[in-house]
Amino acid sequence: MAGATILPGNDGDLRAALIAFAGRLLRLLLEDKALAIHRVVISESVRFPELGRAFYDNGPGLFLQGFGAWLAAQTAAGRMAVVDPAMAAEQFIGLLRGGLYLRASLGLNRPSEAEVDAAVTAAIDAFVRAYGVR
Repeated sequence: MAGATILPGNDGDLRAALIAFAGRLLRLLLEDKALAIHRVVISESVRFPELGRAFYDNGPGLFLQGFGAWLAAQTAAGRMAVVDPAMAAEQFIGLLRGGLYLRASLGLNRPSEAEVDAAVTAAIDAFVRAYGVR
């Protein structure tokens, strides 16, 4: 998941690139298969901590590493102002997942495309306000 092919582009409008990237990512996280895997890992990690570690290291951990490196590169290029790329990457995922992801992971509702778009736009607007170059 941390492959360069899924990360935002390095040129053009930063906000637009982040919105497109975040939309792809959130839609991936909301897929039935992804939600099912996440539920199984969460429920079984207490009994099998190595499962939780393997999942984290090969999924979220890789993403955070790759996206953190991308944020550092954007900061070095003067496009962003990120002091702690690892923390900013975690905040990005936290903003993106929010209540919509929680409700979906609990099976409470399937978000509409409009709800996903609204969540993505709100998350990116907050993230750009926090880390964008003014």
